Amino acid sequence: MNRNLLSVLMLSVLALQANAQGHSPTVSPTVSPTPVSATCQMDISKFEQVVDVVRHSHGDKVANELREKLLPSKEADDVLSQSGQCGLARLLRTKKLV
Repeated sequence: MNRNLLSVLMLSVLALQANAQGHSPTVSPTVSPTPVSATCQMDISKFEQVVDVVRHSHGDKVANELREKLLPSKEADDVLSQSGQCGLARLLRTKKLV
């Protein structure tokens, strides 16, 4: 299991690097978010994209286990309800997940 987790984490790092090099965030033309909220949304999106890469490459079970290990749902829900998206983005940065 540790070897699988290590390979998933390495894949996640590679996906983040590839995403940073190849894609720029898109913003809806009708809504102009503030630079701070756009940054928060981008950080959350990066984390979700990594989880999606793991989901596509290793399946739902492994992706869900990895996500719960890195960022438990209860913790994420609590922070999101109390501090909003920027609070969740700060948590992701604190845990060095983005």
